Amino acid sequence: MSNVPLIEARGIVRHFGHVQALQGADFNVGPGEIVGLIGDNGAGKSTLIRILSGTDRPDAGEIRVNGQLVHFNGPQDARSAGVETVYQDLALAPDLDAAANVFLGRELVSSGLAGRFGVLDNAGMARRTSEAMARLGVTIRSSAEVFTLSGGQQQSAAVARAAMWARSAIFMDEPTANLGVKQTKGVLDLIRRVRDAGTAVVIISHNLPQMLEITDRIVILRHGRTVGQVPASAASVDDLVTAMMSGTLQIRHAPEQAQISETSEPHAGLAPATVLPPVEQPAGSVLGRFRRIFSSQSAALFLALVALAVFFSVLRPDAFPKIGNVMNMATNASVLLVLAVGSMFVILTGGIDLSINGVLVFSGVISAMAMVACGGDSPGVLFVGLVSGVAAGTAWGALNGFLVAKARIPALIVTLGTMGMSLGFALLLTRGVDVSDVPESLVVTVGSGRLGGIPILVLITAVVFIVGALVLTLTRFGRYTYAVGSSLEACRRASINVTAHLIKVYMLAGMLSGLAGYLSLARFATTTLSGHSTDNLQVIAGVVIGGTSLFGGSGGMLGTLIGIIIPVMLLDGFVVLGLPPFWQQVAVGAVLIGAVYFDQLRRKLRNR
Repeated sequence: MSNVPLIEARGIVRHFGHVQALQGADFNVGPGEIVGLIGDNGAGKSTLIRILSGTDRPDAGEIRVNGQLVHFNGPQDARSAGVETVYQDLALAPDLDAAANVFLGRELVSSGLAGRFGVLDNAGMARRTSEAMARLGVTIRSSAEVFTLSGGQQQSAAVARAAMWARSAIFMDEPTANLGVKQTKGVLDLIRRVRDAGTAVVIISHNLPQMLEITDRIVILRHGRTVGQVPASAASVDDLVTAMMSGTLQIRHAPEQAQISETSEPHAGLAPATVLPPVEQPAGSVLGRFRRIFSSQSAALFLALVALAVFFSVLRPDAFPKIGNVMNMATNASVLLVLAVGSMFVILTGGIDLSINGVLVFSGVISAMAMVACGGDSPGVLFVGLVSGVAAGTAWGALNGFLVAKARIPALIVTLGTMGMSLGFALLLTRGVDVSDVPESLVVTVGSGRLGGIPILVLITAVVFIVGALVLTLTRFGRYTYAVGSSLEACRRASINVTAHLIKVYMLAGMLSGLAGYLSLARFATTTLSGHSTDNLQVIAGVVIGGTSLFGGSGGMLGTLIGIIIPVMLLDGFVVLGLPPFWQQVAVGAVLIGAVYFDQLRRKLRNR
């Protein structure tokens, strides 16, 4: 038996300008104890919890964990000390599944070389999440996306996540707000099971009858000071209201000292072992990761693509389905698809990049000028051109990322500006005249060469697409890209460096724009200064038509592939049929508007 609190705060002071949020507040909680923290609005409850969870720093006072003095410089420090927080908004990423949310910011990576590249151990995370849910008696599938869960299930998922990682205490801010009677009972039972495992629980709530029911002890704050504390069994609602309003704590009988119990194995399990249902066995969790690629929406798009191909083939069987025409369509889509892979990462974060066409042109100019300066036609010269173009594109991407993530300028404004700047610099460098004296070997090999009958340009694009799909689906980088677009706040509270990730995403888009500039140079043997004015809009339209939400957080790479191919196929089909190709723009515009509308409708329905 030990009387040393798990967490203790002494004399905590915090002011915001002239406002004194906390004025010497004291607080402590012990193992296996549920403590309620109450007070009127402005009493300092939330400020105290933010300080104890590492999201804010006190101006004075001290915090001790297991008797040891600690200094929390951020949420990560508190989490390292075993302190977890369940926020009122839950801080869950709705577009990620339960397992991804439980391990957000603490992902398990595969062993060996794959782990060095950030490849996730999705099977291990799914298994451990299912085991934790089972121990807590929470009936949520680890593969269930959070937005599909009810309010009570989402609350349970947040509590289960905190319980899985907490070694000292869990802070809960209004854990039953907006829940029905049945859901509330389930969450309260879950809190008791967490307590029974030896984890301390601290609850902030305005529901005083509920606080008396669930807590062992209640601490009252008023005007930033601790008025007192009382065992829940020794107080009534009137007692608590009086203490909150007047600062006078009237106790009906002598309070008993809070019991600080020990548990021999605080993490041994919160309930008897539960056999996982077949759908939760680890064997299926790897396949579950590919649902983002092979989604039902992608399947519908694929059927639409097949229908288009059949339609044009039936009308012009002598031209449209021929191998030569198919390869021509694939070549036409190549540069756009390279751009689309980068743009999809940006849009998944909830951003936009309008500069990709300008960066493509600028990078092509830099690449051409570098090769001309080197002279000759050797592979080394081609490599210099490639590196120069990609480096130029990456630099523009880094600028976009810095201005969006660090300077907090809206992405639309930033990338609209850098689009004009990059195009302007390209025109200044060339004086408005295309650079055409590029190495012939570049055009012959990369631009028009074939391997096994397939254009080299298409093969390069296929490699970019496959690598992009694998990174997005299987790695930590891809997971964070989805998470940032799904819930920026959830990522910040999971100690993910959102700023750094956004800069990397925009750099990726810039790098692929630079590569696209090099490929365009190889294909056309010139910089085509005025030939890419609508590439950015075509790419964004293709990504959105492919199912990636403009609001971020959801989408799949296969859908993007189909979204890029459909407009290319429409244009080719109209040309083959002898129709004005301008109808392609009309059709793509209509489909784009419809795609955004249905995305908005889907989000409204899921938030009801």
